[in-house]
Amino acid sequence: MSKVKQVIRMYESGIAKKEIARRLGISKNTVKDYIKKTEAKNLSPPELLEKATPELEGMFVASVYTNKKYLQLESQFPYFEKELRRTGVTRQLLWHEYKRTYPDGYGYSQFCNHFYRWQKTSNASMHMEHEPGDKTYIDFAGKKLSYFDREIGEDVPVEVMVTCLGY
Repeated sequence: MSKVKQVIRMYESGIAKKEIARRLGISKNTVKDYIKKTEAKNLSPPELLEKATPELEGMFVASVYTNKKYLQLESQFPYFEKELRRTGVTRQLLWHEYKRTYPDGYGYSQFCNHFYRWQKTSNASMHMEHEPGDKTYIDFAGKKLSYFDREIGEDVPVEVMVTCLGY
């Protein structure tokens, strides 16, 4: 259940603002802000609680996903995802490229956080059941590794094969 709904319910049942903040692990000022917005909406608490969580959250919480800085970053996500498939491209490299274009943009940790959330919602995946050891999955690691051969005096490139058993 969303924090907004919990605040509304607790306040309506007579619990003090300070106690609501303690129970929900949010600041007392946030509780006061939610209550003030509830009173300003001219809707009764039951009417507010009937609303869908995203709609209710949108009424009370300023969303990071609607500001200009985020929208600029989000427009780059398909490109970043495509680039990450290339050998040697890292999130750090993409972030440096992003910061050259948008110097006032997000720092690295927020860049990665927003990109991770976007990937999580845009890439559907399916859980598959496996019998233990029934199938072996094989792939080759990105760039070739190498070892130095003393007899010929050269680096010899080698593939690295990675396998795992599905379960």
